[in-house]
Amino acid sequence: MGESNGEVVVRDVSKHFGSTRALDGIQLTVKGGEFFTLLGPSGSGKSTLLRAIGGFSAIDGGSVLIDGQDVTHVLPAKRPTAMVFQSYALFPHLSVFENVAFGLRVRRLPRTEIDTRVRDALKLVKMDSFMERNAAELSGGQQQRVALARAVVVQPKILLLDEPLSALDAQLREEMQRELRALQCELGITAISVTHDQNEALGMSDRVAVMRNGKIEQVGTPEMLYAEPASEYVATFIGKAALVGVVRSTASALFIRGLDLALNPTRVKVIHRTVGPAAVLRPEMLRLMNATQRHAGQQTMLFGRVIATRFIGSSFLLEVALDDGIVATVDVASTTERIAINAPIALEVKKEYLA
Repeated sequence: MGESNGEVVVRDVSKHFGSTRALDGIQLTVKGGEFFTLLGPSGSGKSTLLRAIGGFSAIDGGSVLIDGQDVTHVLPAKRPTAMVFQSYALFPHLSVFENVAFGLRVRRLPRTEIDTRVRDALKLVKMDSFMERNAAELSGGQQQRVALARAVVVQPKILLLDEPLSALDAQLREEMQRELRALQCELGITAISVTHDQNEALGMSDRVAVMRNGKIEQVGTPEMLYAEPASEYVATFIGKAALVGVVRSTASALFIRGLDLALNPTRVKVIHRTVGPAAVLRPEMLRLMNATQRHAGQQTMLFGRVIATRFIGSSFLLEVALDDGIVATVDVASTTERIAINAPIALEVKKEYLA
């Protein structure tokens, strides 16, 4: 699908709720056919922006364009969009078939076309054997599939997803992430999703917009946001990161507080803060060492104490409070003996990140 089919452009959009500025001059372009996610904590403005794109929330300023057409004042039902709500919003007293058919009946389509399109949509989401069952009798995962079918049956250019997986348990949530992405690819439509779950955003999306306080902090691919965060907020919100102050730097060498060895500035990202520049150290950049190796002279390792440990199957994630108070995370193989809380620890920067 080309960029002219399902492209969304948000121009200088603002929205207030009383004295609270929910959206602050948002500028954004979502390409046709991509899976795009608005990621941020509660109150960041992500759901408000999604609802503005769908026409469910009037904006105070700016404009929303779909395929070059200004839809700012167009009613939701007249936009080429379909919304899947967090609560699914199914009619509990209606059958699965009638729930999915509802939007088509409102559009007064012929009965035979409604029948065909509803059956096709339910087959897409593997719910065609549940057509006669009432929505109230379905599990959470089944209701989510029906809500998806109801959205895609109207053949929208843009699918809007307002945290549709948040009510599901972890295993089903992961399964539905795969199914939702596969469905979007099969239909070739644009999908714009809202979530506060960074793993969900990074795992499903072509691109992600990280939001905070009604503004977009950064837009990029998941890989870019992780490797090249534009701010302290993005660096700490996307994945685990220790932000260690930079003492001095040249084009070929980067020196950080507590470490005499020079880091490679092309491999280690530096972000700029009000208190000065800092190097972003990710868990995979560090190696666990024996803390008894501390000695006078050259400081080749960062020292601290374990403050938390989490077993994640293939490895342990250790959170370490370094001597200067910064918290670093290191990924340790699960074959390693569990390390006690408050145990002294040393972290070495792996050689591929050294100058």
